[in-house]
Amino acid sequence: MFGFDQISRDYFRISQLLAWYLPFLLWFTWLFLYFSISSLRKNHSKEIYVIWYIASLLFVIFLGLEVIARINNTDIPAICQSYAKYCESGVDFFTNLPGEVTIVTAGVAITVLPQVITYILAGLSGSATAPVWIGEIEAVAFWSIAKFIAGLGGIVLSQPVASLLVGAEWSGYQYFGGFACLAAAFTMAAIRVWMTEVLPTVVKSSKLLPLFRKVHRKFTKYGTETTPAPEYDAEAQAGVEGGVQAAPAPQGSLDSMSK
Repeated sequence: MFGFDQISRDYFRISQLLAWYLPFLLWFTWLFLYFSISSLRKNHSKEIYVIWYIASLLFVIFLGLEVIARINNTDIPAICQSYAKYCESGVDFFTNLPGEVTIVTAGVAITVLPQVITYILAGLSGSATAPVWIGEIEAVAFWSIAKFIAGLGGIVLSQPVASLLVGAEWSGYQYFGGFACLAAAFTMAAIRVWMTEVLPTVVKSSKLLPLFRKVHRKFTKYGTETTPAPEYDAEAQAGVEGGVQAAPAPQGSLDSMSK
């Protein structure tokens, strides 16, 4: 029967395996961190600054809380005393990565999927319009998760540093977890930049692009997306429709003088 003892043995084996490969994992994480930042620093220094700031902010906040908790030999919610319930909710809010991914995924699904389904169904009769705000929604979702992971990295790194400050035992796995979160955040930022700057160029050179454009024209044939009409002079057109011809330029005007 699969129980707590089995889980403990499996965790011990995994810990031994990680201890053997910990230097390699740390080196690999630093490599990802370096190349991600290198790809962003020239044209996207703002993104680098924001990620480091969020990580540093939560690192400082949780470092103070962790030090107080370790001095009192307790956990963070317990030091809040009568507000322990709210502190526990706050810690969960900043550290619950699966919950954050679920919320972001649900938001994207609610805002994007109905548009895509409507586009396909309406496109069968040529009455579709292209989905809107897709790029903005994707950007918000991407950066929300990237910033959350950056903050989580700062929180995880605060734990071994707090243990070091109070003279308690600390583990290299915690450093690895913190740097891994930071590397993941910067990697997501680099991927986002690649999607917005490099991927469009690849798509434009794709042989499938004319096919997609043909399908889109058929899907939106009778929809609100129509080819814009040729530009024309509104005043002249109004005169033609009213049966009035445009008056000749007066003598002495710039047009007549040029002639």
